[in-house]
Amino acid sequence: MRDFANKVAAITGAGSGMGRSLAVQLAQAGCHLSLADKNGVGLAETERIVRAIAPNVRVTTRVLDVGDREAMFAWADDTAKAHGKVNLI
Repeated sequence: MRDFANKVAAITGAGSGMGRSLAVQLAQAGCHLSLADKNGVGLAETERIVRAIAPNVRVTTRVLDVGDREAMFAWADDTAKAHGKVNLI
């Protein structure tokens, strides 16, 4: 795996499945995360898992539907403010 330490990843669908798996793997590699999913319960569980395995990784979350254009722009803005950059989408 490439060096993802101190990079920032924005991940949709992070509440389960491949999105959650990617979040966990990147967190283990030291990557900071901006996570989104329309399932708030699943998203909170992913956040809990990530914080438990990688306490030094910065994690932000947003419940949203990727089909909502305005919500996506707002998430992008919040991600930029919280993390300063995004290296991986």
